[in-house]
Amino acid sequence: MGLFDRVSDFEATCPRCGAKVSDFQTKDFDPCQREVSFRDVDNFYASCPECGLWLEFRLNRVARERLAVEDYGLVDEHDKR
Repeated sequence: MGLFDRVSDFEATCPRCGAKVSDFQTKDFDPCQREVSFRDVDNFYASCPECGLWLEFRLNRVARERLAVEDYGLVDEHDKR
């Protein structure tokens, strides 16, 4: 198990079961277990606490200047169990 940074200000709804997913992580920087904003990273991910679906978000490079929640797209969702 490696180090990661926690994305503290992002929450999503699981597309499979509708549960709240809020424990997102990133390894965009040299990970040192700090809290970072989703606005400071390009990629972050988590597993749904209810059904285990993997959710990964990646910043759309065209939208790099706005850095709003809408600028991130779900690029991967798969079952990690």
